[in-house]
Amino acid sequence: MKTSPIIISILCLSALARAQSVQDVKFPVYQTKYYEIHTDLTGDALREAELRMTKMAEEYRARTRMFFGAADQRLPFYLFRKAKDYYATGVPEDSSGVFTGTALLALAGEKTDLQTWHVIQHEGFHQYVNSVIGPNLPIWLNEGMAEYFGEALFTGDSFVSGLIPPWRLTRVQESLKNNEFVPLKDMLGLPVEQWNAKLSVNNYDQAWSMVQFLAHADNGRYEHLFVSFISAVGRGKQWQTAWRESFGPIEPFEARWKSYWANLPPDPTGPLYGQVAMRILTSFLARSYTQDQHFNTYSDFATALNSNKVQIPPDDWLPPSLATDALGLAKTLGDWTLNNDKGALPHLTLILKDNTQISGYFTLRRDGRIQSISAPIEGKRLRR
Repeated sequence: MKTSPIIISILCLSALARAQSVQDVKFPVYQTKYYEIHTDLTGDALREAELRMTKMAEEYRARTRMFFGAADQRLPFYLFRKAKDYYATGVPEDSSGVFTGTALLALAGEKTDLQTWHVIQHEGFHQYVNSVIGPNLPIWLNEGMAEYFGEALFTGDSFVSGLIPPWRLTRVQESLKNNEFVPLKDMLGLPVEQWNAKLSVNNYDQAWSMVQFLAHADNGRYEHLFVSFISAVGRGKQWQTAWRESFGPIEPFEARWKSYWANLPPDPTGPLYGQVAMRILTSFLARSYTQDQHFNTYSDFATALNSNKVQIPPDDWLPPSLATDALGLAKTLGDWTLNNDKGALPHLTLILKDNTQISGYFTLRRDGRIQSISAPIEGKRLRR
């Protein structure tokens, strides 16, 4: 469940201004709620792509509804199984995904993985924001938000965003310590041409760290200001004016941003990774319940899930790989309990190693289908 570094992929991502030709690609076309998917994938790989892309678009919409509109047409997405077909379109060498200015292209290979989906989620954001407001965002903001969504993890029914992978936190802290990031005033005004002329992992890390800070630092202190800033630049206001009106002088803000990252603990979003595992496992538990399949203990449920014996409605399918990933992550997190309280739907409880409790609940509609999945972090609890 840990997102791997994608240095090679990242270095190719900004070659998106050059339109690539996909007119010769003759793949089957699948119309989904938000995308027109052209792909040679079949079976479960195709089903996973259709499901993930739908939920991905809904995550974009939910997290940007305060300042962006919504795409009003299906967006073209080309997903390739074979590398030779992908590179035949003229995409940059060594890339695994690009947004051409119109279409989203990605290389799935024989089996998609977290690195693949990180790239698709990153490039997909560029496509989404271009479709709703055009190329009006400053490059640091466009790339930083794309990386923010790239780090989000899929849970079957939704995404969990705002995650800080420990390996990436270490890299950011080292870059700050060694003064490898550019001054904030220079990053804020960096032209697209200069970004693309010297592609740098440091620039991607810095842009991502700025977006993460603005969205979540100090219990959301800057979130409403961030919304105001993005709304202003999205409407065409000069970034200098929008920044001054939203955040004031750059230098004091830069000091707060640096201090925040320098003083984060080694795994600052650990509970969010607990939420990821909890949401996935609750999604499987809910589906099994709708099939009148019941478990006495968490161990019984985990054993059945690991053996692919949890019953899933055909029209409410989940990728089996999600279960494998979630069970592996669950073992590292803490103590799990399956609760079968009389008169209530079953639910899961996780006590993390620091005694934080996360619970997994589901609700059903009147027709018996799943209505919602939730995994609230409920604070510190005494270990049982």
